[in-house]
This record gives sequence, structure tokens and C-alpha cells, in this order.
Amino acid sequence: MLKPGQNLRCTSGTTVQIESFLADGGLGCAYLARATRDGSLVVVKVLHDKMSSADARRRIAHITGLRLSRRCPVLIAPEDVISDGLLAGYVAPYFAGQSLEEFL
Repeated sequence: MLKPGQNLRCTSGTTVQIESFLADGGLGCAYLARATRDGSLVVVKVLHDKMSSADARRRIAHITGLRLSRRCPVLIAPEDVISDGLLAGYVAPYFAGQSLEEFL
């Protein structure tokens, strides 16, 4: 589990700082974080260890590179990839509102 104040590097060269734990799901954990480049709130999704493989990191990088144009109110496309150690995860914009579970 990530801790508040912990910094994570991203493939874009930016850093995000964990602020708090948001939720635990089937694929991983979500955290509220702050992008150090501009102070914006973001969500960091880190895959569980059993999902964290080199292949998972490649897939996340591919999805992030697509820059999906359509937005769902609860499914937000990743904008950056965590490149900190063996963690597999991504960074997406933070939007306050319903969780996916509540939405469904």
C-alpha cells in the first residue's frame, strides 16, 4: 500500500505525490494524488502485485498512448504511466463524483 507523501515517477518525467487512499478494487488500488508539475489532483491506479507484470506495464503504456477521446463519467482514460520500480499503474485526471460501483 502506498503512503501519503510518497512520490512516484511517471514515464512523462513528471512526479505525483500520494495524498490519500481512495478505494481497493479487483485489479488494484486507487489513490488521490497531486501532480507536482501543476498541483492538479489526479488519481493513481496501482495494479495488485499479481497483476503487476512487464506485460501489464506495456498494455497500460499502449492504452495511455491512444489518448481516448470519448469520456465516460466514471471511466477516465489514463494520461501517464507509473515508471517507479516494479509498480504497474497509471495516472488519470481526478473528477469528484460517483465511484464505478455506485454508478453501476
